[in-house]
Amino acid sequence: MSKTQKKRISPPASPSPLVEKEEARSKIASKEFSLVPKEGSSKSTVWDSFFLVGNSTSQEFMNYVSCKQCSYLYKFKKGSSPATLARHRCSAKENIPEASVVDIEVSDETKAEIREKLVLLCARDLRPFNIVEGEGFRDVLQLFTSIGAKYGNVDVQKILPYSTTISRRLGDIAEEVKEKFIPEVQEAIKEGTCAIDCDMWSDRYVKTNYLTATCQYINKDWELKSNVLMTAEFPPDEKKDGKNIRKELEDEMEDLGIARPLLKRVKFVTDEGSNMRAALSEHNRLSCIAHNLATVLRNLLSDSSLSEESSSKGENKKQSFF
Repeated sequence: MSKTQKKRISPPASPSPLVEKEEARSKIASKEFSLVPKEGSSKSTVWDSFFLVGNSTSQEFMNYVSCKQCSYLYKFKKGSSPATLARHRCSAKENIPEASVVDIEVSDETKAEIREKLVLLCARDLRPFNIVEGEGFRDVLQLFTSIGAKYGNVDVQKILPYSTTISRRLGDIAEEVKEKFIPEVQEAIKEGTCAIDCDMWSDRYVKTNYLTATCQYINKDWELKSNVLMTAEFPPDEKKDGKNIRKELEDEMEDLGIARPLLKRVKFVTDEGSNMRAALSEHNRLSCIAHNLATVLRNLLSDSSLSEESSSKGENKKQSFF
């Protein structure tokens, strides 16, 4: 029975349970899941490149689609926009050679024009001036420069995606990135070469509280890596005490595939906040030396501390003079 045999995949009466990608791949290989072309009146040409993934027995759509060429799986629920799939870079297709970067010096007039456009960007779109220093911003500019070199003077309106497309794609990219580095983090934790620093913080305007965890670890090639594992909104109806912080942290770690027993092998780094110390009282916790130094210097150089020292020196001088 061919894995691409024509069957009609129908949406389930209730949402199908979402299996992990590795499990989905395994079930496709064992023919438990089928890959079938999308049927219907869809006008999108995206479906020329993707199969629907369905249960071979129940014919239910399993909330995945697969590239026809490279077999890459994407999570795709009923009602999602196929535009998110259009950005897929198929590894099996022949790569179009990119235009080489040339080392030239542009004219002062061109630099002045770029400068004016960037000033207007910040003013019109209310963007910070340091946007020009961002790696992501420069990557986009380099991409557009390469596109111009390859295709000529292109109308950007025809190639820029909608904001909703970007927001939907963000979740997919996050999943792809996590799939790549989470196994490496898990292995580092097992080897005892991973540290996680945790911090509670709030934004200045809405005053929403967040919990962030960042990991630093050494991979098998002896390279020091640093990745933000998670940033989660702290439940607004819960106290920011040790018990609730520990529960939120352990739940988030478990969602990432880092089970509670593994956390016993992690070195946690936090500030001296009593709630953070209480949250990690059952784990290996170290105080952040940078935070401790900042606290010492802040207290040492505060106005009240300096004024007290000046007063003390003045009194000593008076006593020694008489």
